[in-house]
Amino acid sequence: MKTSVELVESMTEAEVENLMSRLKLVQSWVDEFGRAVGVHKTPRVRIAHSCVHYGPISHTVGVPALHLVTLDLANLRLVVAHEFGHSLRRWPSLFSWTTFARMKEEVRADRAAIRLTGASIDAWETAVRAVMQIEHTDEIGSPDDALNELTLRRKCLEVSRL
Repeated sequence: MKTSVELVESMTEAEVENLMSRLKLVQSWVDEFGRAVGVHKTPRVRIAHSCVHYGPISHTVGVPALHLVTLDLANLRLVVAHEFGHSLRRWPSLFSWTTFARMKEEVRADRAAIRLTGASIDAWETAVRAVMQIEHTDEIGSPDDALNELTLRRKCLEVSRL
């Protein structure tokens, strides 16, 4: 997988303009999510190096250039809404060190993404799988581990809808 720097360096001027347009669109979504839940200081969106994330210390949502140009808008919006969901629990998100605590934070962010976008659990899963196809390499963890986590998160979401 190319890093954002490598990808941007290989882009034409028109492709860079498209990338920046998508980045502005993503920031508008984050601002919209903030208004929807009454948050006045929304995270800033920036181009990340290699994976989508929320940075609680910098209060930023990082989205790699590759994701900005390859994910369809529905999947991108869900993924960004998930990261915004982490910002709603900024410090607990940072201090989730155990597997159980981290999983709880992931499911909370998943729920926030579904609520903020009005998406179904199936649409949420499609978005997560699209990101997994881009991000998961041996450096991050095995694809089987990622799929096991995805299955567990989906079950938690389904149970919480009862």
